[in-house]
Amino acid sequence: MTLGGILVLLFLLAVGALAVTTLVVAVRGGRGPGDPPASHARVDPAGFFSA
Repeated sequence: MTLGGILVLLFLLAVGALAVTTLVVAVRGGRGPGDPPASHARVDPAGFFSA
């Protein structure tokens, strides 16, 4: 396989992975609540770190 063929194969695999990830996020309704900084005790509501 030539270098061009390998690059095309890698590109198609990346596009496929992106499509699957997009589909999973769309079906699940998002990636979840995440981890907002304000949920940590070490961060005050104004957004400054309290040591």
